[in-house]
Amino acid sequence: MSIEYNRNMSFSFTDESGHDPVHDSARFIISDVFEIIGKGVVATGLVDYGVFNVGDHVILMKQDGSGIKSTITGIEAFRKELDAAEPGQNVGLLLRGVKRIDVSTSKEIVKV
Repeated sequence: MSIEYNRNMSFSFTDESGHDPVHDSARFIISDVFEIIGKGVVATGLVDYGVFNVGDHVILMKQDGSGIKSTITGIEAFRKELDAAEPGQNVGLLLRGVKRIDVSTSKEIVKV
């Protein structure tokens, strides 16, 4: 963790990954990627903090700091469909408008 101060006496807080949890509303750590024919691409992993809902706009963050925009069209955990995913849950996020290669080269998903 680090706290940085600037000349205007404001500060920003960043965690080990370099993200600011005060301004990033939710973070999902990707562990695996699947492509389901007829449905799309599913990213599985852990909700680190925040809440993800069906219909949320998200950004797939790449290693180089760039990102790809997408929308969550479904959330599933242990063959049960969910409306939301909360911190600590291992879930699959069904993503619209991305390819498997886009997700597999990303390290995390953040909510816009």
